[in-house]
Amino acid sequence: MSNASPQYDKAAASKANVLLNDFLDPWKRAIIGITALKFTAFVLVNIQLILIAGLISGMALHNLSIHDFYAGLVCIALAGAGRPLMNYFSNCQSAGLTEKITVTLRSDLFEEIQRGYLPVHQDKSPAGITLGLLNKTEVIAPYFTRYIPQMILCIMMPLAVLVYLMTINWVCALLILVMSPAIPIFMIIIGRGSEEKSREQWDSLAQMGGYFMDRLQGITTLYLFNQLGKQSEQVKYFAKSYGDQVLKVLKIAFLSSAVLEFLSAIIIAGCAIFIGLNMIHYINYGPQGGASLRSGLIILLLIPEYFIAFKTLGNYYHDRGHALGAVISLQEAGFFNTIPDIGKQAPGEELRDKIFTPNGKPAGEEDIFLPLPLIFKNVDFAYSEKKQLFKNFSLVVGPCDKVRITGPNGSGKSTLVALLLGWQKPRGGIILLGKQRIESLSEAELFREISVINQQTSIFQGTIRSNILMGASLPDTELWEDVIIPAGLHMLLEKLPMGLDTYLAEDGKSISGGERQKIALARALVRKSRIIILDEPLTHLDPASAENFAIMISKVGHHKTIVVTGHGEAYGAFEEYREIKLTAYAD
Repeated sequence: MSNASPQYDKAAASKANVLLNDFLDPWKRAIIGITALKFTAFVLVNIQLILIAGLISGMALHNLSIHDFYAGLVCIALAGAGRPLMNYFSNCQSAGLTEKITVTLRSDLFEEIQRGYLPVHQDKSPAGITLGLLNKTEVIAPYFTRYIPQMILCIMMPLAVLVYLMTINWVCALLILVMSPAIPIFMIIIGRGSEEKSREQWDSLAQMGGYFMDRLQGITTLYLFNQLGKQSEQVKYFAKSYGDQVLKVLKIAFLSSAVLEFLSAIIIAGCAIFIGLNMIHYINYGPQGGASLRSGLIILLLIPEYFIAFKTLGNYYHDRGHALGAVISLQEAGFFNTIPDIGKQAPGEELRDKIFTPNGKPAGEEDIFLPLPLIFKNVDFAYSEKKQLFKNFSLVVGPCDKVRITGPNGSGKSTLVALLLGWQKPRGGIILLGKQRIESLSEAELFREISVINQQTSIFQGTIRSNILMGASLPDTELWEDVIIPAGLHMLLEKLPMGLDTYLAEDGKSISGGERQKIALARALVRKSRIIILDEPLTHLDPASAENFAIMISKVGHHKTIVVTGHGEAYGAFEEYREIKLTAYAD
C-alpha cells in the first residue's frame, strides 16, 4: 500500500506524464493512422444504421419495390463488411506498434542497466528489476496504441454524430449535448482512483516477486532450519495481498462502465420518450412536421454510437492508469531518470577517437593508441552522514601512468574503483575518462577501455580457452603470442595434455589463485584494454605467486595505464608506481 502524500503522488504522476509525452513523438504518424482507420470503421457503421432505418421505414410506410429492397440490402452488407475490414487493418497496425514500443522501452531499460543501474542499486530485488523489464513495459504500450487513439476518437466520433443529429432533430441533439459533460467528469474522478490502485498493484507484485526470489535462493537454509512451512504461509499472504489489489482495480473498471451505461440509458430513454410523444402529436415541439419513423429510428440507432467512443475510452482509460502506475514505479526504482549531459558525447561518437599522448596533446595517426586520462575533480562521497569517505578529492592519472593506491582498511581504496567504474555515484564533483563524464558512458563504452582484476577472479565451468576469450574470436597464433605468453600462462598450458582445451571446474577450484589471476590478465589482453584496474589483486596469493604476477603486470603494462589498490608487504612489488595514500575516515 502506498503511503505517499497526495503532493508526492501528483508530482510523480506529472513526471510520468512528461516521460509518456516524450515517448509519444516518434509514434505520432502511426497513431494517426490507427485513429483514421478506426474512424473510417465508425463512419461505415453509421452509414449502415442510416440505411437500415431507411429500409425499415420504406417497408413499413411506403410501397418499396423488390429492386430497391435488394439494393438496400446490398448497400447495408457492403457498409457492414467495411467495418471489420477497417478494424482488422487498425488492429494489425496497433499490434505492430505495440511490439515496436515495447521493444524500444526494453532497450532503453537495458541501456540504463548498462550505465550502471544494477551495481548502484544493489539493495533492489532482482525479481523487481525483472518485473520492470517485462511486465511493466508491456502495460505501457497500450497507452499509445489504444488510449491515445481513443482520446482523439472521443472528439471526432461524438461530434460527427451530433452534427448529423442536429440536422434531423435539434431537440434530441441538445439533450445529448447537455448530458455529455457528466461523462468526462465521472471518468476523471474514477480514473484518478484507477491510477493509485494500479500503482499499488505494481508495488505489491514487486514486493511479492522479491520476497519469493529471496526465499527461493535460500531454500536449502530454510529446509535445514525447518522454516519452509512458515515461509510458504508468508508467500501465500503476499499472493493474497496482490490478488486483493487486482480486484480493487477491477472494481474501479466495473464502476466506470456502470456509470457510462447508466448515463447513456437515461439519454436514450429520454430521447425515445420525446420521439414517441412527438410522433403521436402529443407534443409538437421540435422540428417542423414532427418526428418521422425514419428520423426516429436514425436517432435511436445513432445515440448508442455517440456513446460507444466514451464507453471504449472507459475501458481504455485503465490503460492510462496502468501506464502511469508502471512508469512511476519504474522511476522510483531508478529507471528513466534524467542523466546529466555535461561532457556527454554526441550519439555514435567513439571513445577511441579521443586519443591523447603523455604530453596532453591529441595523438596523430602515426602515434600508438594510448590510454585516456582518468580525472577525479573535487569528488565527495559518503556511505552515511557520519562516514565521509572523500571530501574534495582530486586525482589525475595520465596516459600510461602507473599508480598505486594505498591505505588502511576502510580508507576507500575499493570505493575509489567503484566510483571510477560507475558502480557508486559521487555526491559532488566529477569523474572523467578523457573528456567524458563516467555517468554519460554506457557499460559497453566504459569496459571497452577498462579491464578490472579483483581479488578473486570469476571462473566458469568450461575450457581455459573459453574462459580467456569470453566469446571473442582470436587465432591460436595470435592468442599465444599476444595473450598466453605475456600473461605467463604458457608454463601452465605446457604441462596440461589438453592445453587450452583443458576443462576447468566452476570457480576455478582445479587451479591455483595465481593461475586464476593470470587468466584475468589474459582476458584484459584479449580485449586490448588500455586501462587495467587491479583491486587488491595479491590479497589471496602466496609471496611467490604475488611476485610472479606483479612481474607479468609490469611486462604487459608498458603502453597501458595501471592502477593498483592494496596495502601490505606483497604490494612492495609495485614500489616503483606513483603512490596515492588514503586515510581512514573517522566515525
